[in-house]
Amino acid sequence: MFRLRLRTATSSLLFLWGTSAFTPLVPAAQKYRPAAASFGKPPNAAVISPPGVRSMPGGVGSSLAALPFSAASALPFVKRATLCAAVVWLTVNFRRIFSPNSLAARDFSVSSPLPPAAPSCPVIGNNILVGSKMFGAGYFYHKMSKILEHRRIWLYSFMGKPGVVLSGGKRIKDLLNLEFRKDGVENFVLPSGILNADSILAETEKKKHSSLRRLVGAAMTPAMVDASMPNLQEAAERRIQEALEKEGEVIAEEMCTAYTLDVAWQQILGLDLKEEEIPVFKEAMNTWISGFTSPRIILNIYPDSSPSIKAKVYLEKRIIERIENLEKHGPDASTLSGMVFARDSTGEAGEVGGASRKLTRSQIVENSLVLILAGTETSASTLA
Repeated sequence: MFRLRLRTATSSLLFLWGTSAFTPLVPAAQKYRPAAASFGKPPNAAVISPPGVRSMPGGVGSSLAALPFSAASALPFVKRATLCAAVVWLTVNFRRIFSPNSLAARDFSVSSPLPPAAPSCPVIGNNILVGSKMFGAGYFYHKMSKILEHRRIWLYSFMGKPGVVLSGGKRIKDLLNLEFRKDGVENFVLPSGILNADSILAETEKKKHSSLRRLVGAAMTPAMVDASMPNLQEAAERRIQEALEKEGEVIAEEMCTAYTLDVAWQQILGLDLKEEEIPVFKEAMNTWISGFTSPRIILNIYPDSSPSIKAKVYLEKRIIERIENLEKHGPDASTLSGMVFARDSTGEAGEVGGASRKLTRSQIVENSLVLILAGTETSASTLA
């Protein structure tokens, strides 16, 4: 009630203040307005004109020449009206801008207090896009969690939008159980195309998501993992040997990141890259991953010409070439091969023996990139 009265009073004062800009114009209009009789005078008749205004033949011409309403005289009113509109907008949207989390609907059936909120800039909110070599794109969350004494649930905001950070296996599981409900967790696609609608992260229908998860998961069965062990062992031994032969300090984070990228192109995609192609592929991978924290990608500002989307086009080309090779020569031990030849015959009600389904080429490409995204930065930080 107090907030409503405050806004009403503020709006009234602003209206009165804004309309006061008309006041200097009223006497001016009365002073410089020609006599009423002059409008009916024939040409060349005498016209009453204000001092300093040259009389012209004809009442109408003289009247137009005498009008004081120029752009310069209206400028103070325009400035005041614009300022009034800005103040009214700020008053109405004050909480959304300065404290977005306060707009969250409170469930009064729960007696627990709201989680703590991360300290932030009042207008911009928290800089969730900041990263570091040690923690990658998750640097903000690591730093803020430490400041908030590692609370399991805490709030943040960014550009007027509220957010919540949740940790703990049981809490995350309970949250994921709300997936695909109208009042639960919703998936979405960034319009920039850094991942498209064929990604498992973007599927919004429960039945389709379940089928997609089974098909992608077929590439990571115990048998597929056992078959991949030689490649993983070889990549790890090669990186350890390089570290032993290197003179000076060895940075564990860099070594583990290099190892996870080896796993990406060797095991996940099964690529056979030449020595000179490896740095190009790794640079493309890093550029594409950096796009997930790029303001240009998040805000969808000409994304097609951005380095991240160009890097994705390069990666897509290499993956498609690899898919065509697998379709021609048959399966191998790579994760990509598992997705190419995966089949799902589980029906909508969970019964076995329905029509066999497989991943489309676009689904294979997008979910290969999802596995790479999940297995590089996170895995490298965990190993280090």
